[in-house]
Amino acid sequence: MLNKFFLLVLSCGACLSLSACDEECDCAPTHECGNQVVEQAYGEECDLGYMNSFEPGAACRPDCLRAGCGDGILDPGEECDDGTANSNTLADSCRQIVNPEYMNYIDTPDEPQYFCRQAFCGDGVVDDQEQCDDGNDIDDDTCTNACVALD
Repeated sequence: MLNKFFLLVLSCGACLSLSACDEECDCAPTHECGNQVVEQAYGEECDLGYMNSFEPGAACRPDCLRAGCGDGILDPGEECDDGTANSNTLADSCRQIVNPEYMNYIDTPDEPQYFCRQAFCGDGVVDDQEQCDDGNDIDDDTCTNACVALD
């Protein structure tokens, strides 16, 4: 019996950390978001078990992805969040601004990757209330910092 177990471990060893072996050593993936184990091999960024939630302010979503700009949920500190409709190129869309403090979700877990904010003068996109928007901070070129075109 011990030899049979030893052979199962040897033949299934490549997948034991992410899988379960049955008696015939049919290695089948096991993964479950919500088990309080962050399984990065399956794309999980977080897993708080029963505290995973779509509620605003929750740190981890039920799909085991971190809450943040682009998830379609207006969290504290966000001016807007239209999910996949966020755009840095379409007029009057919610903008995803890169957070310079974010490195990755392991080294900087408390930092969001993006900040969500309303379209603004200086974002490089001409919105409905703007005559121009060159996205720079030079006030005496063809577009002022107030997004007014100079003749």
